[in-house]
Amino acid sequence: MNKYMSDHCLVFPTILMPTSNPTLLVRDTGTVAIVHNPFIADGKVTEKRVRNSNSNYFKVAWTGAYPAASNNCGNGACQSFAGDCLCDVTIQEAQVFNRIPSLSEIEKSLFVGGVNVDSFSDGTYAEGGSAGGVTVFHRGSGYSKDSIFRASYRGEVAYFKNVESMVKSGNYSFRNPPQFLNPALHEPRDAMYETEEVLKVYFYHDNVAPFLATRLIQRFGISNPSPRYVETVATAFKNGSYSSGGVSFGSSNYGDLGAAAAAIVLDRESTSEILDADPTGGSLREVSHHPINSWVYMLAFLRVDTNLSIV
Repeated sequence: MNKYMSDHCLVFPTILMPTSNPTLLVRDTGTVAIVHNPFIADGKVTEKRVRNSNSNYFKVAWTGAYPAASNNCGNGACQSFAGDCLCDVTIQEAQVFNRIPSLSEIEKSLFVGGVNVDSFSDGTYAEGGSAGGVTVFHRGSGYSKDSIFRASYRGEVAYFKNVESMVKSGNYSFRNPPQFLNPALHEPRDAMYETEEVLKVYFYHDNVAPFLATRLIQRFGISNPSPRYVETVATAFKNGSYSSGGVSFGSSNYGDLGAAAAAIVLDRESTSEILDADPTGGSLREVSHHPINSWVYMLAFLRVDTNLSIV
């Protein structure tokens, strides 16, 4: 799940809130499930999604080791329950920065989205300065866990809350993951936002540009492009620009296919006549599953002459 919020007036809260006093089931794999065991009045039942039988386990980023059946549930820190460990946890939130961080520091340290400060009335948040394309807004005096940083992130204006939220059980802990969906009130809007952000994560993944570059080059007639060629096209895709012979192509936006196409057809590996003589160069004919095409390929290979005159 992505960790930032764009101009949508939507905060990415953490999955476990500081006031919820939750309990977790922890498997030997380190995955966890949220359970809740309140005092139940007559005629009432616990919500199915948070019962002890909850099977909705998800991955978390543990800080080192974690309680598991294999280590006696953290040497007694948790209770053994049906082969898993049942752990009482607390949520601790702390301020991360007391200065304006760089964008790379934000990416590494801030995982909870902030609100669009413009959505509040005047005076709620006050601008506290800017540096390196990052602007800080304070709610109150000075830096706190309520401070919000605004920056341009992946082509959009994004807001990050200056907070680290940790889930702790004894000496064990993990970063409290953000979420979109309210576990008590699921709304289609939130599901749409979450789907949109997940697709953005895929689109901006480090592997996307070289993967697409390789496939596009192959479709343009070179089956085995060199690593340098792939990197050139991938860079053009990521930067959204490519220059050749004093002419620039692209919009300078991530994912520009025009820049990638220009890099493919104008690169020296595509235009070199010497490579045309290389038996390993070029592109293999794609396999056709249509029987007529297969016959045509075979007849052409055998140099079959129909001896039919064209009138």
